[in-house]
Amino acid sequence: MRESDTSDQKLTAGTLGNRDHEAGSATSGALNIDFDIKRSGDDPLDFMVTLVVDVNHDDKAFERGDYRIHVKLSGFFSFTEGTDEAMINAMIAQNGLSMLYGVARGTVADATATSWHGKFVLPGVNFIEVIKQKAEAGKKRKKVVRKGK
Repeated sequence: MRESDTSDQKLTAGTLGNRDHEAGSATSGALNIDFDIKRSGDDPLDFMVTLVVDVNHDDKAFERGDYRIHVKLSGFFSFTEGTDEAMINAMIAQNGLSMLYGVARGTVADATATSWHGKFVLPGVNFIEVIKQKAEAGKKRKKVVRKGK
């Protein structure tokens, strides 16, 4: 398992929207997702997964939406002894991020439920695509660094 690139680059998972609501309602905004995965401690079967979710992070996006949301969650995940590296690699990013995002969705919905603009529910996210985007961005950054030598 490779540690993820810890750059500050945010990946755009998409623009939130619900066709039944007008722009500027509590269900619209610009969604950005970033994450980091590291081995935790000395045990190679322990991981720390950090997920950052931003809605309307920049001022321009915030002008079109009702909320500016920033959520950062970290979760610690362990595998049982004997789990092979291929299984770990296949599971840690997608499953760890999905579990943390579920917590973020519930937390944001609860926190906004009684506010003036109404409940804001984060949309479902295809974490396979988010992981691929981050991997591709990391490869491009490495190519640029190598050319600059």
